[in-house]
Amino acid sequence: MGCYGNTTEASKTPTTEIEAHSLNLWKMFPNPAKESLILSNLPNNSCVEIFDITGKKLFSSVVNNEQTIFNTTHFESGVYFIQVIDNGVVSNRKFVIGK
Repeated sequence: MGCYGNTTEASKTPTTEIEAHSLNLWKMFPNPAKESLILSNLPNNSCVEIFDITGKKLFSSVVNNEQTIFNTTHFESGVYFIQVIDNGVVSNRKFVIGK
């Protein structure tokens, strides 16, 4: 906090758009996944994309529900990345499929 922390002389760190965006609130479980992956708190009309470890896009869809369930039985065991895009703001997370 420094010598001026919590006073009127203290500088305010600006909040970036990504910090303030509700997109940071989405959840993903279970991780690792076996048969399904549940996404919740998704913004309406957000785009969800899944990539393998090499960056190859395996899935892309616009989601119109706050919660959605992805069937992962056709994925091989390994590390994957999920990307949620809402109004140009992108949030990425890693998940594992273990069978």
